[in-house]
Amino acid sequence: MRIRAFMKKNYLLIALLLVTVFFAVATKGKLFYSGNVKNLFLQNMYVYILASGMFICILTGGNTDLSCGSAVCLMGAVAGRLMENGFNGVTAFMAMLLIGIMIGIIHGYLIGKMELPSIIVTLAGMSIIRGIANLLLGGYTLSITDEVFLRLFGLSKGYYAVFLFVLFSIMAAVYISEFAPVGKHIYALGGNGEAAKTSGINKTFIVMFAYIFMGILTAIAAAVVCGRTETVGPGLGETYAMDAIAACFIGGTSVSGGKGRMSGVIIGALLMGIINQGMSILGLSVNWQGVIKGVVLVMAVLSGYFLSRKGRKQK
Repeated sequence: MRIRAFMKKNYLLIALLLVTVFFAVATKGKLFYSGNVKNLFLQNMYVYILASGMFICILTGGNTDLSCGSAVCLMGAVAGRLMENGFNGVTAFMAMLLIGIMIGIIHGYLIGKMELPSIIVTLAGMSIIRGIANLLLGGYTLSITDEVFLRLFGLSKGYYAVFLFVLFSIMAAVYISEFAPVGKHIYALGGNGEAAKTSGINKTFIVMFAYIFMGILTAIAAAVVCGRTETVGPGLGETYAMDAIAACFIGGTSVSGGKGRMSGVIIGALLMGIINQGMSILGLSVNWQGVIKGVVLVMAVLSGYFLSRKGRKQK
């Protein structure tokens, strides 16, 4: 019984350990090379940032944002075009934030006020946003050369300010979910939407708040990714939504919302980072990486379902 209780309480850490050991063996120890350990964080910074925003959205009632990867591409394309035409990096970043807030308002209103399913709204948004981004890029890859932008978000100038943006994203999600008054309303709405509305909680405001927060963090993720790679291409962000959603569900966030902790999401994001890094070292194709991520996501959802089911039976 003690072993079962221990495994139930620490299943996330156990899964993290098992995945780490698997890829350490599969890569013949290359996973722990200093360069790979460094890249484990640097190449997966977007997962931590986007998962922090996705976590808040999911808590409101299982709402997700499938369009965040496309939004990263659009924001990068807009910023790239602005800097190409003489605007500095700060102005470009402000434009990215504005786009993120606008997308968040639209999604939040349609989902919160109009009560349309988040999967439909953000799936449509994904298509529209990706189309606009590709129109701006014209099928070409833009280079990011602005000194201000690269000093803020890049890795080649010697000062890694990007760590502060990642830390801000995580801490903001922790504050909102654990300490801010709005956090209690978010959990209440996700736990029992009808009861929350009856008690006077404004569903429209809560959902719009969550998606605006998601939009802001998407802008930060876009800036960090574009600063690291110093480019913006038509395929940018295609798998980002799956990575962020998987990090949340792996981290124990309930599929229906109302349950979850940011500490679990951080572990989930780290686990996704190790999976991404391990597959990259092994040289797996993009198709195989997609298959494996899909399997991991389904396993995470199923494990969450069975754990919650056992919890209800014990009560």
